[in-house]
Amino acid sequence: MRDIQAVRFIKAYVGTEGVMINGEKKALGIWNGELRTYGGSQGGFQGIAISALDKDVTDAFWASPWLCDVAGMRSVFRPQYTDDFRYFDSIYHARRVRENVNVHIISGLGDYVCPPSGVVALYNALKASATLEFYQGMTHTYDSEKGPLTKYHK
Repeated sequence: MRDIQAVRFIKAYVGTEGVMINGEKKALGIWNGELRTYGGSQGGFQGIAISALDKDVTDAFWASPWLCDVAGMRSVFRPQYTDDFRYFDSIYHARRVRENVNVHIISGLGDYVCPPSGVVALYNALKASATLEFYQGMTHTYDSEKGPLTKYHK
């Protein structure tokens, strides 16, 4: 909710609606209607949620998004699994990303924090136009210097 509130503020302040700041209505009026989400790991998780919940998102880039397919996730970087934990699963948010959003996802085949199997499940859940790239030798904290090993398009 904090992320959605931040997006609402940005759209109002940068747009034409305006927000009250110190008793004065301020609006820059420069928003062109495009809204992009970018993020890696937990930032990717947040970007997925924003992309699902805000109708104005036009483009999204998520690098090794976190919390994908929690029921099947085998990682040391998540709490003990319960059925309630599925509520936070990025896959459920991905299903709500609108078809007109252009999505680009990258994942490292050696990522043990955000396993590529969960990222594939996220990709498959999207209705939006999407590109998924896998990088050989890329872990969660190390970027591969080589180009993508495999690239998929929807």
